[in-house]
Amino acid sequence: MMNKKLLLMVICVSCFFSACQKKPDIDPAVATLIFQAETAFRNGYYNAALTITDSAIIISPDVADVYFLRGRVFTKLARLNEAEAAYRTVLSLDSNYQGARFNMGTNSIRQNDLPAAIAHYKSELLLHPSARTMVQIGRSYADLGKIDSAAFAYEEAIKTDGENAAAYMRLGHLYKDSNQWFKSRS
Repeated sequence: MMNKKLLLMVICVSCFFSACQKKPDIDPAVATLIFQAETAFRNGYYNAALTITDSAIIISPDVADVYFLRGRVFTKLARLNEAEAAYRTVLSLDSNYQGARFNMGTNSIRQNDLPAAIAHYKSELLLHPSARTMVQIGRSYADLGKIDSAAFAYEEAIKTDGENAAAYMRLGHLYKDSNQWFKSRS
């Protein structure tokens, strides 16, 4: 009887561990290319960064980090449709990838599509709560003229991070611009 329980326990534990496998590691050659592309991007060599990421995709087309970097490069080049496609690829490879929805929201603001920006930021917020995302939601609501929603978002950002200067600044400007400056002083 004891051997059957032990055997059953061993089977359960092995099933548990086999279901909890980690993601495969990135190929070292691809990691090197990502580093090179990131360096090119940071130094302003955007076309070089794209060329290097093309090489990384040829080696390993299923690495979300490569597409995320491509999205950042396309954003810097104001090629926002291509950036959107890159970020969508990131999410198809890793639906919880931090920053992809945030960057899509920022690109939506650049295209003056504030409802889409809010939707992207809220999706990011569900997976990766942050004061920074709340500030962007507030900014979008403020630009839409939805003062109460903007104020709520800024106040939530402050609750999340009491030292977030952007939230305090935007909330203060919001109150001042809406003739409610006295609220920001309380």
